[in-house]
Amino acid sequence: MTHYLESFDGIEIHSFRDVGLGGKQVIEKMYFSSVSFDWGDFESIEFRNCAFIGCTFRESNFQGSVFTSCIFYERNEYRNCEFVETNLEGVSFVDSDMTAVNFRQIEGFGIEFKNCSLQNSNFYRPDFSKSFSRSIFKTSLVMQGCDCKGAEFEEVHIDNIKLIKNDFTACSFKNVSLEGCDFVECQFKPSASTNLSLHRSDLRSSDISGLNPSTDRMQGVLINESQALSLVEYLGVIVA
Repeated sequence: MTHYLESFDGIEIHSFRDVGLGGKQVIEKMYFSSVSFDWGDFESIEFRNCAFIGCTFRESNFQGSVFTSCIFYERNEYRNCEFVETNLEGVSFVDSDMTAVNFRQIEGFGIEFKNCSLQNSNFYRPDFSKSFSRSIFKTSLVMQGCDCKGAEFEEVHIDNIKLIKNDFTACSFKNVSLEGCDFVECQFKPSASTNLSLHRSDLRSSDISGLNPSTDRMQGVLINESQALSLVEYLGVIVA
């Protein structure tokens, strides 16, 4: 863990009460050590250059908050940072190391991950949708420039969004719908996939060498000529 924090010169905090927020909306250069953020309402607070080590974030409200250049990292004597059943609607995570973070059953309509490391993170039943009326239902997620190697996605439904320059190498997909998504310069080499649906998705600019056309549902996907040849060869068909 040392190399993650060697340049960090913030104040070490062991209780959120020590921050002394008052009307303060920006928290800078603080090292939160084993602090519980459980069930807290931290709406519209901006965290800059903060480190969160061994903290828990169950059912906390970070709606509209921004995490800029923050570190979320797990150490053996601490638990992973957890966002279990947390409301993260409209939250932006920018340039953050979020290795091995638990995003189990989050509410994340409009959540943004930009240039983040999400290696070995767990997305189990996240909700990226929102109902505005009986007839209006939307899904919203921004994921751009993220390293998702080894992440686990289970019971995830993300439809009709753009995913830009993300690396999904060695990811596990179980009961995942990515229908109608536009994958721009992504790496798609999952280690395992069960009931993965890519109906009508645009994969033309991505590396899809890890997809299995015999098990993954790919009806109506957009691919280029070289991708088509590789998929045909995967099925054992000889192109003469």
